[in-house]
Amino acid sequence: MGLVTAAGVEVRVGRKLARGGQGEVFEVVGRSDVVSKRYYDRELTKAPDLAERLEVMVANRPTGWQEAGSRHVLLPWPTDMVFEAGRFVGYLMPRVDPSGSARLLRVTDPSDRPRATGDTAWLRGFTWRYLVATAANLALAVEALHSEDVVIGDFNDANVAVTREARVTLFDCDSMQITDPHSGRRFLCRVYRPEFLAPELGGLDLKVTYRPKSSDLFSLAVHIHQLLLEGEHPFRGRWTGRGEPPPEGELARQGLWTHAGNPDISPRRAAVGIDLLPPKITGLFRLAFVDGAQAPGQRPKAVEWKHALQELSQQLTNCKADKQHWYPASHSSCPWCTHNKARRPKAAPPIQTALPPSAAPFPATGPNPSQTTPTSLQRPTLPSAISASPTTSGGWSFSTPPLAGRPRRLRRTGRIGAAQWSEIVVGVIVVTLMVVRGLTDHTPSGPHDWFIIAAVTAGVFAVWLAAQVSR
Repeated sequence: MGLVTAAGVEVRVGRKLARGGQGEVFEVVGRSDVVSKRYYDRELTKAPDLAERLEVMVANRPTGWQEAGSRHVLLPWPTDMVFEAGRFVGYLMPRVDPSGSARLLRVTDPSDRPRATGDTAWLRGFTWRYLVATAANLALAVEALHSEDVVIGDFNDANVAVTREARVTLFDCDSMQITDPHSGRRFLCRVYRPEFLAPELGGLDLKVTYRPKSSDLFSLAVHIHQLLLEGEHPFRGRWTGRGEPPPEGELARQGLWTHAGNPDISPRRAAVGIDLLPPKITGLFRLAFVDGAQAPGQRPKAVEWKHALQELSQQLTNCKADKQHWYPASHSSCPWCTHNKARRPKAAPPIQTALPPSAAPFPATGPNPSQTTPTSLQRPTLPSAISASPTTSGGWSFSTPPLAGRPRRLRRTGRIGAAQWSEIVVGVIVVTLMVVRGLTDHTPSGPHDWFIIAAVTAGVFAVWLAAQVSR
């Protein structure tokens, strides 16, 4: 028998688009706006409450699942249940084009962004300004979910996608912790990644453990920390205390944030300094990782992060020496230049930030960036080559600068000074003398020998000169 929705509408699936741990995703024939996820039989057997969970989710989709203006899908939330022969087998959800986005784990990796190619080549121009915007939009997504009593639970960097405009999409919505608003029944999140798990949940059986919203706020703070500090995990540093370094989960439980000033742990030598950030952001990190270790309720709410990051975005200035560098205007000089100089004593070629034509961004459009709009979040002040458009839910998105043209290639001048010419001639003569002596087994003395040396020298020099001209 075929697949049908809860209302009996036929669902014809096409080619397979993706495969995960729980099931497979297929395109829906005749529908470009949705895809169909079918669970593996083992998952349906292992989690007999899946049908009830999806029924609650379909009936209670968050109002902020999609941006009204851009139609960007923030949450690919289930829209309909799918049955086969009367048995629940999966669901429909909004279709998200993966070609225009990259997973958060790639965005936070400073060594991966400069090497990005193909559909994600835009990552090469993803400066710190975009990382700040991504962090703010991530906080906005958490705020939207928490306002409707949804806890993400498995809030890891593989479940978040980021677009070139710094918009975010949160995947695996069907694993989030939800509550039936009518019956009060809770459907828990049973999965997690250790490096993003709130310390108070460590060692607990998450299959039967209700997660408070404060556990998401720990994960959010970790993501923001990695976005703003070039991929640095808050509990991954240099251990100088006694014995072997404790696991990250234990460091988090004790509140041993690498930037807290504890003598037992400090940031890696190559890490970006915390002084890059304004005191307000640093203070929020301390609340999240130090105070929040003993009192999870002290962790900053998503809305606090959103406003602090929006304020930071308005304070950013562009480095005059390297347009790739953005930093808070409170600094008297570019901290990125100082950081890079400390890591690379010798001058290094600048990073090529222009994107290839195949990945050229949309041109900048919109009103004068210096103007403000009557929204809860004011538009950040941006250069004329950048546009920012506020979203209906209070966030904003950036577009990368337009392609600046093909980079110029360095050219050889071919100019050689007198000293260089003399060194070349002497070098060729010495090499020729060595060759002649090796062939004749005696030191050149007579006119005949010197004639051979002159002829060979001229020949070698002519070959070398021809090679130089061909360049």
